[in-house]
Amino acid sequence: MKLSGDVSEGAEDVSEGADVVALRNLARTLGMVETSEMVTVREHLIRALQNSKAEEEARALYARYEHLAEQVVAKQMDVEVQIGYQLLKAVVFKSAGNEEFADHFLYDAIVDAANARKDNVADMIRAIRQ
Repeated sequence: MKLSGDVSEGAEDVSEGADVVALRNLARTLGMVETSEMVTVREHLIRALQNSKAEEEARALYARYEHLAEQVVAKQMDVEVQIGYQLLKAVVFKSAGNEEFADHFLYDAIVDAANARKDNVADMIRAIRQ
């Protein structure tokens, strides 16, 4: 699968709401910084998820995005980075219009934050989630 049109951070052409921007910023603050390849794959993944005829492509892109994100998480081995990863998965589905899947990942991020005694992080996610 060829991904053309590298998309640099801050220049994405997929429309983002304030909640999506807030989630991406919080993920970055927690240390989960997308690589340029992750940004490109995310943009293509969102478009594929929005296209009901691109289900197979969406699956492949999601697997690629997960693989790239897990590499970032593995390098840092930090609970906050893992929470940031959950937030980025929520960003993907929220941007694609799938609020139910996005909410699932936000819930997981809140639980992970609470379990790690990162109550301030859990509170920030709750505030964005509303």
